[in-house]
Amino acid sequence: MSGLLSMLFGYMYLTWLEFRYLVSRRTRASYIIFILIFGMSLYGISIQDYSAQGMETTEILGELEIGDAPLIDMLIFIFIFGMSTFASATGGEAPAIVIPAQLGVTLIIIVSIFLGINMVSRLGAKNAASTISREKESRTLYLYASTTNTRPAIYLAKLKAAYLTTLPMIAIMFLGVYWIWTSYFGSPDMVTMQSTFQSLLFNMVIMTLCTTILFTSLGSLVSTLKREEESAVSLSRKFTTLAAALTTLWLLLPIFAVTGGKMYSLIETLTMLSPITLDLIVLYGNESTLLIQYAGIQLAAAAVLTILGIIVFIRQDIEY
Repeated sequence: MSGLLSMLFGYMYLTWLEFRYLVSRRTRASYIIFILIFGMSLYGISIQDYSAQGMETTEILGELEIGDAPLIDMLIFIFIFGMSTFASATGGEAPAIVIPAQLGVTLIIIVSIFLGINMVSRLGAKNAASTISREKESRTLYLYASTTNTRPAIYLAKLKAAYLTTLPMIAIMFLGVYWIWTSYFGSPDMVTMQSTFQSLLFNMVIMTLCTTILFTSLGSLVSTLKREEESAVSLSRKFTTLAAALTTLWLLLPIFAVTGGKMYSLIETLTMLSPITLDLIVLYGNESTLLIQYAGIQLAAAAVLTILGIIVFIRQDIEY
C-alpha cells in the first residue's frame, strides 16, 4: 500500500513540476497573445448590429447552395446586402447593415472559435512536444527514470501537465462566447437564439477539450521521437498549421464547387482529416449525434497516440 501511495505521490509531483515549468517558462506569453487575438475577434463581432430576423436563402440562390459549409451563409448575406444596398442607393436612401442573428452565430464559429481552437491546440501540442525532448537534450531524463516512477507514469505526468496548461485558454473561450451571448443575443426579441447558444457553448467546450487532448497526445508522441526540443516543437507546430489550413479549405468549399464533382469531393475528403474541421461541423450543424461521433473519434485517436507514445518511450534507452 505504501508503495502504491509513493508512486501516486511521485506521479502528482512530476505533474506539478512539469506544469510549473511550462507555465513559468513557455506559456505566459501564449496566454497574453491568446487573450488579445481572441478578445479582438469577439469585439469585432460584437460591434455589429444584429436582428432576430432570419434569411430566406432558397428563393434567392436556389440550386447554387452547396452543402453545409458556413461560408455559403456569408456569400448569401453579401449577395442580399449588395442587392438591398444598390436598391437603397438608387432610391436616395442611406444603406444600413443589420446582420441576422443566426449569421452572427456563424461569424462567432468561423472567426473567434476557429481562432480559439487553433491556438489552444497549438499550445497543447507545443508544450507536450517540449517535455520529454527537453529532458533528453539536457540529459536529465535518467534522473526521473532512476526514481520509483515507472516509464508510463513519467510519460503520462508530462502529458497531463502539458494538457493542463491549455485549460485557462478554454475557460477564456467559454467566458468570451458567454459574454457575447448575454450582451448581444440575450434580448427578449432573440428568445429563439437562446437554445442555439446554449448548445453552442456546450458543444464548443466538449469539442475543444477533445481536440486539445488529441493534439497534446500527438505532441507527446513527437517528443518521444525527437531528441532536440526545438525540432520536436517545430514538428508539432507543422501538424497544427496543417490542420488549420485544411479547416480553412473546408470553410472555402463553396468556392471549389466550380471545379467539378470529383475534385470537389477530393478537397472535401481532405478537409475532413483535420480535427478542427470536425469541431466546426459539430458547432455549425448543432447536432448532438455529430458531437458524440466526432468527439469519440478524437478521443479514440488520442488514446492510440498515447499508447503508442508510451510504448516508444518504454523501449528507448535513456540511461546515460
